Amino acid sequence: MGDSQPFPCTSCGACCRRVGVIASVTGMNLPVKEDGSCAHLVEWSAEGVTRCAIYDERPDICRVGYAIPDEMDLLDYHKITAAMCNAMQEEDEMEEVFRIHPNDLVLLSDSSFN
Repeated sequence: MGDSQPFPCTSCGACCRRVGVIASVTGMNLPVKEDGSCAHLVEWSAEGVTRCAIYDERPDICRVGYAIPDEMDLLDYHKITAAMCNAMQEEDEMEEVFRIHPNDLVLLSDSSFN
């Protein structure tokens, strides 16, 4: 894919904790725990930090960039996605360090997507 913009994911897990909602809205068969989080989201540390156990092999739904509507510009898609990420983080009362800021959405020459 020529010039692209990798999404500046901060690995906060806010979307991973909402896989149940995503599954119900999209009708997709996604692995969901009783609390609605992804079955692949596991505790990584004693402090309660969670990480994806299958990150390198995660499905396309978990990769920003694979669901872009054909008629939408990549930068606009990432701006919308960043706003959704930030809203989920605020709802979860996460630290500001996880927020995605407009300056993080800089066009880069890279063919990979997060």
